[in-house]
Amino acid sequence: MPIIVLQIMLIAAFLVGGLSKLAGAKPQMINFKRWRLPPWMRLVTGGVELAGAAMMLLGIWTHGFAAWGGILLAGTMIGAMFVHFRVQDKFSQWVPAIVFLCVSLAVTISYATFLF
Repeated sequence: MPIIVLQIMLIAAFLVGGLSKLAGAKPQMINFKRWRLPPWMRLVTGGVELAGAAMMLLGIWTHGFAAWGGILLAGTMIGAMFVHFRVQDKFSQWVPAIVFLCVSLAVTISYATFLF
Protein backbone atom coordinates (compact mmCIF):
# COMPACT_ATOMS: atom_id res chain seq x y z
CA MET A 1 0.00 0.00 0.00
CA PRO A 2 1.53 3.32 -0.98
CA ILE A 3 2.41 5.42 2.04
CA ILE A 4 0.25 8.30 0.77
CA VAL A 5 -2.85 6.17 1.41
CA LEU A 6 -1.82 5.89 5.07
CA GLN A 7 -1.24 9.63 5.20
CA ILE A 8 -4.71 10.32 3.80
CA MET A 9 -6.21 7.93 6.35
CA LEU A 10 -4.44 9.80 9.17
CA ILE A 11 -5.46 13.18 7.76
CA ALA A 12 -9.12 12.19 7.65
CA ALA A 13 -9.19 10.53 11.06
CA PHE A 14 -7.36 13.27 12.94
CA LEU A 15 -9.12 16.10 11.13
CA VAL A 16 -12.49 14.71 12.20
CA GLY A 17 -11.25 13.78 15.69
CA GLY A 18 -9.50 17.09 16.29
CA LEU A 19 -12.41 19.19 15.07
CA SER A 20 -14.92 17.22 17.14
CA LYS A 21 -12.81 17.78 20.26
CA LEU A 22 -12.45 21.50 19.62
CA ALA A 23 -16.16 21.84 18.80
CA GLY A 24 -17.09 20.13 22.06
CA ALA A 25 -19.05 17.31 20.44
CA LYS A 26 -21.14 15.50 23.02
CA PRO A 27 -19.34 12.11 22.68
CA GLN A 28 -16.01 13.86 23.23
CA MET A 29 -17.31 15.68 26.28
CA ILE A 30 -18.63 12.41 27.73
CA ASN A 31 -15.37 10.56 27.08
CA PHE A 32 -13.11 13.23 28.57
CA LYS A 33 -15.32 13.35 31.66
CA ARG A 34 -15.25 9.53 31.93
CA TRP A 35 -11.47 9.60 31.56
CA ARG A 36 -11.35 12.18 34.38
CA LEU A 37 -9.46 14.70 32.25
CA PRO A 38 -9.88 18.47 32.59
CA PRO A 39 -11.75 20.36 29.85
CA TRP A 40 -8.59 22.12 28.66
CA MET A 41 -7.04 18.72 27.86
CA ARG A 42 -9.76 18.10 25.28
CA LEU A 43 -8.87 21.39 23.59
CA VAL A 44 -5.13 20.70 23.67
CA THR A 45 -5.65 17.19 22.31
CA GLY A 46 -7.88 18.51 19.53
CA GLY A 47 -5.28 21.12 18.60
CA VAL A 48 -2.48 18.55 18.57
CA GLU A 49 -4.56 16.22 16.39
CA LEU A 50 -5.29 19.03 13.93
CA ALA A 51 -1.60 19.96 13.85
CA GLY A 52 -0.73 16.33 13.13
CA ALA A 53 -3.31 16.17 10.33
CA ALA A 54 -1.94 19.39 8.83
CA MET A 55 1.60 18.04 8.97
CA MET A 56 0.47 14.84 7.23
CA LEU A 57 -1.20 16.94 4.53
CA LEU A 58 1.91 19.07 4.00
CA GLY A 59 3.94 15.86 4.07
CA ILE A 60 2.36 14.72 0.82
CA TRP A 61 4.62 17.25 -0.88
CA THR A 62 7.35 17.76 1.73
CA HIS A 63 8.02 14.39 3.34
CA GLY A 64 9.76 15.80 6.41
CA PHE A 65 6.45 17.21 7.60
CA ALA A 66 4.87 13.76 7.38
CA ALA A 67 7.73 12.22 9.37
CA TRP A 68 7.43 14.80 12.16
CA GLY A 69 3.63 14.65 12.02
CA GLY A 70 3.86 10.89 12.47
CA ILE A 71 5.97 11.39 15.58
CA LEU A 72 3.46 13.90 16.95
CA LEU A 73 0.48 11.63 16.29
CA ALA A 74 2.30 8.55 17.61
CA GLY A 75 3.01 10.41 20.85
CA THR A 76 -0.63 11.40 21.05
CA MET A 77 -1.70 7.78 20.62
CA ILE A 78 0.73 6.63 23.31
CA GLY A 79 -0.92 9.19 25.59
CA ALA A 80 -4.35 7.85 24.60
CA MET A 81 -3.25 4.31 25.43
CA PHE A 82 -2.01 5.49 28.82
CA VAL A 83 -5.44 7.04 29.52
CA HIS A 84 -7.21 3.82 28.48
CA PHE A 85 -4.90 1.88 30.81
CA ARG A 86 -5.43 4.33 33.67
CA VAL A 87 -9.22 4.05 33.54
CA GLN A 88 -9.10 0.31 32.83
CA ASP A 89 -10.98 0.46 29.54
CA LYS A 90 -11.74 -2.76 27.69
CA PHE A 91 -9.21 -3.74 25.02
CA SER A 92 -11.73 -2.97 22.27
CA GLN A 93 -11.55 0.68 23.30
CA TRP A 94 -7.77 0.62 22.88
CA VAL A 95 -7.86 -0.67 19.30
CA PRO A 96 -8.17 2.69 17.47
CA ALA A 97 -5.22 4.13 19.41
CA ILE A 98 -3.12 1.03 18.68
CA VAL A 99 -3.99 1.10 14.97
CA PHE A 100 -3.28 4.83 14.62
CA LEU A 101 -0.04 4.43 16.55
CA CYS A 102 1.10 1.74 14.10
CA VAL A 103 0.04 3.76 11.04
CA SER A 104 1.73 6.91 12.36
CA LEU A 105 4.93 5.00 13.00
CA ALA A 106 4.77 3.43 9.52
CA VAL A 107 4.64 6.90 7.94
CA THR A 108 7.46 8.15 10.16
CA ILE A 109 9.67 5.15 9.38
CA SER A 110 8.96 5.48 5.66
CA TYR A 111 10.08 9.09 5.68
CA ALA A 112 12.75 8.79 8.40
CA THR A 113 15.48 10.02 6.06
CA PHE A 114 13.65 13.35 5.83
CA LEU A 115 13.68 14.02 9.59
CA PHE A 116 16.94 15.97 9.59
